[in-house]
Amino acid sequence: MRKPALCIILSTLLITALAPQVWSAGFALYNHSSASIAQGGAVIAHNDDSSALFFNPALMNKLEQPQVRLGINYLKSSVKFRSDATGKTFNLKDTSHYVPTLFAVYRINDSVSAGLGVFSQFGLSSTWDDAWEGRYLATHSELITVTFNPAVSYRVTPQVFIAGGISISMFDAELNRNITVGSAPDIKQKLTGDDTAFGYNAGLLVDISEDISFGFSYRSKIKTTFKGEVEHQVPSGFGLETFFPDTSAETMVNLPSQTFAGIAYSGIDSFVFEVSVKREGWSAYDELKIALDEPVATETAITLQRDWKDVYPVSFGAQYRLNDTFDINAGYTYDPSPVPDDTFEPSVPDSDGHNFSLGADIRFRNIEVGLLYVYKKYEDREKNNTLDDNPDDTLIPNPLTSVNGTYKSSVHMMGIDAAYLF
Repeated sequence: MRKPALCIILSTLLITALAPQVWSAGFALYNHSSASIAQGGAVIAHNDDSSALFFNPALMNKLEQPQVRLGINYLKSSVKFRSDATGKTFNLKDTSHYVPTLFAVYRINDSVSAGLGVFSQFGLSSTWDDAWEGRYLATHSELITVTFNPAVSYRVTPQVFIAGGISISMFDAELNRNITVGSAPDIKQKLTGDDTAFGYNAGLLVDISEDISFGFSYRSKIKTTFKGEVEHQVPSGFGLETFFPDTSAETMVNLPSQTFAGIAYSGIDSFVFEVSVKREGWSAYDELKIALDEPVATETAITLQRDWKDVYPVSFGAQYRLNDTFDINAGYTYDPSPVPDDTFEPSVPDSDGHNFSLGADIRFRNIEVGLLYVYKKYEDREKNNTLDDNPDDTLIPNPLTSVNGTYKSSVHMMGIDAAYLF
């Protein structure tokens, strides 16, 4: 087996997530409070709920009442692949997922507030049929993350607020795919890996005037060292067991930094508007180096170029306070893909996306309930490159297994959260 084949396998396990069932380009997640998502994530310079800890922790000082917010988002995605070689269409399976969040903020005094967030920063999964054309690249892929993020906000002056926090992220990943060797039945390969990694976040808020505010925040790059196992189900009678042993693997992966900036305007009665821009530092994912404790198909060390690029999603959000009980939220985000054409492949069938969101907040005394709906439409993406999911067949690419063709994707998301204000 040549290097590209096993390298594609391991790279898919140890970094990606995996299908466009996410709220941002690549595989970053922004599934936090209903109000913040409904405003397209344009809540960097204003935010009146505890999810401010994620978007800009300096805003925690603006929350006058301590609050605990628990939410869950339901995502239903559709990914269709139409093969250039055969004209056949394959659909992603098991496309429903639930993403929970928890945020709590406590006002210690007039100058200091503290909070804790528990959320998923990266992740989700994809499952293709065992017989689809790309089965030699991936059949089932999954990345689950849980991040714990305590943070503190400090009022420097009546107009200036700063904040900082640390993050502890736990990762768990799995990839299943087939391997073909000559006339033997397919080998089933399962790869698993996990890690715990650390990062930090910081925020700044400046009230430029009574009606205009500026927010800036930063989430650090996360350096991970995945350690996992490679397991094989090898058909008997073909003498392949020696070449495909069960072994351990290790790789270091840099997950991207995230920078946010936004300007909010509240000069029109009952309205707040914000425009924000993010920088997602996907250029950190330029290559993947993998070490195997035992050779698999004679290979013990593999390097794969990915060459992802930094992207700059832009969001527009609005909130209308109908009365003391009811708010309406709406937003739009343009979400460019970090995946270049040369390294695009179906484990991350990502493309430029357009997010349209709508939601409402309802208050009952000390309880606030948020509702959310999001539709994300991805632009059609053509795979037409030389990445081959089965290099051993000597065809680069093999039109019957290279999975070149058209990918069509969309996501529906519904969410609900509830907060108690002390």
